[in-house]
Amino acid sequence: MGITSTFKSVCKDAGVELPEEFDSLAIERNNRIDVVFPIVENWREDYSRMVDLLKPIKDYGWKIEHAGGRFKILPPKDDNAEEADTVLSGKRKTVNSIHEVTKLLTGHVSEAWKGAKVIGGNKVAVPARDVSQHHQTILANNVKELEHAGWSVAANTNGLGLTNAVTHYELTAPLEYAPTDDVKIALARVLRLDKREAGWIQNGVATGRSIVFGKKAAGQSYHFALGHVRNLLARGWSIERREGLTQEVVITAPANALN
Repeated sequence: MGITSTFKSVCKDAGVELPEEFDSLAIERNNRIDVVFPIVENWREDYSRMVDLLKPIKDYGWKIEHAGGRFKILPPKDDNAEEADTVLSGKRKTVNSIHEVTKLLTGHVSEAWKGAKVIGGNKVAVPARDVSQHHQTILANNVKELEHAGWSVAANTNGLGLTNAVTHYELTAPLEYAPTDDVKIALARVLRLDKREAGWIQNGVATGRSIVFGKKAAGQSYHFALGHVRNLLARGWSIERREGLTQEVVITAPANALN
């Protein structure tokens, strides 16, 4: 049911009889109804009359906001939606020292970290050209490991066009979230999607640490899932494509993504 139909049902329960011109003035958009009045003679009187008529809907949690020659009708707040937005929003991890970053590494640590600096409390700049080729390779592996752990990586090159040598890396700390055992929430988090942007994920079928998107069952969500494959692989998630009669993409979370 659209928001306008829901609103009319509430009006009926509240004993509000909407005038005939309501449908011609009302525009449904972004989970609200805009009632727009043409600026003609006596429009202010018509505006005030309709606002007064709709006062009873406030008892049902609906709200009216004024905006020039129109007013907005807003539905009650969805507590579940607000909770979901909170679940998907995280707090950026604070970096107090380079040691906090290097201790996350499980392999050899490049000498390049000796010249690294913390920037702005949650970013780290690591010079890459001031060490041997061997340690540049180790640094690239270090950066890849941090990227799998949720760090954002920007690799800056010399810009000469002769080689693709990295001059330095800029690493941004990941967002920290409350633990979750819901793989759909974990997927939305790793892709940094808010509740609205993550809507397509709900069309997948969750099984343990995996979500299956069937081309036929999930529709456009199947293609959305494919579009995120490279990003997910870079962050340590596993992807399986099943062809044949059943075209599916299976996205599996790494162990550290779930509680």
